[in-house]
Amino acid sequence: MLLAIDPGLNSPGAALFRATGELLHATRIVVPETWVRIEAAGQRWLEVAKLIVAWSSQYDVDTVVFEKPQWDERSKKVDPNDLVSIAGVAANVTGHLRSARVLSPTPSEWIGQLSKKCAYCKSLRAARKGTGVRTYAKYCTAWKGSAWNTPRGRRIRSRLTPAEFALVPDQNDAIDAVGLGLWSLGRLAPRQVFSNGKDGR
Repeated sequence: MLLAIDPGLNSPGAALFRATGELLHATRIVVPETWVRIEAAGQRWLEVAKLIVAWSSQYDVDTVVFEKPQWDERSKKVDPNDLVSIAGVAANVTGHLRSARVLSPTPSEWIGQLSKKCAYCKSLRAARKGTGVRTYAKYCTAWKGSAWNTPRGRRIRSRLTPAEFALVPDQNDAIDAVGLGLWSLGRLAPRQVFSNGKDGR
């Protein structure tokens, strides 16, 4: 069984895939709001990891995949401390599942440059550029839209069967976990682009 995780502190995503490659379950793990007050960062990482492990505990997990936290010049709006927390949660999950093989692709390795911001958000920022009206880089769900309508969401959805798609919450963290699992199974690679523009995603 393969466990794919998006190990955030506030809303970690998780997905389980059978050895045959099909998606079995996907979820956004609910983290108690009171945990924000846990002062020791390491303890909070551990508690969140326990929730993820408990969710998958009825299955024999032999592989864990998560995104390798990566900071570069394009990540100026990202707090490096958040990346440390992601690594801390992931490390605690793999520590609980000691016999599991671990895969940790970088963002560019598993999803390339596909954004999880919706086209509406991007077009709004472009339209307001130079007008003096302040805009915000919001995620699609902040606009009450669907995370499936982002470039990243569309790619991941296109690789799922209808039955698998029905298992995944419309939420970025859960969708990313599913995408990581698909990548590790070889199901997320870009398809060939044809001259008529069909497929190719």
